[in-house]
Amino acid sequence: PTSNFKASLKESEGNREIAFKVIKSNSYTYRLQPEKPLTNYKSYILTIDEETSDISGNRLQKDFRLTFLPLLRDSATNSQGK
Repeated sequence: PTSNFKASLKESEGNREIAFKVIKSNSYTYRLQPEKPLTNYKSYILTIDEETSDISGNRLQKDFRLTFLPLLRDSATNSQGK
């Protein structure tokens, strides 16, 4: 359940928190969507808190941090197949 999922999304530079929502979840997967589009080629950190637990109540041993960089093509480039 989403009540067992605790996470934060922040910009790597400036540490500004980015609001997001869980748009889909099941017992294996959570799908997240930021409330505003992320900036292309800007680094972000998703932290899943150690308080997060699975359906059996098992918690993470420590926070899980994922640093990522959105790489989005513009729609004109996508439509031309480049």
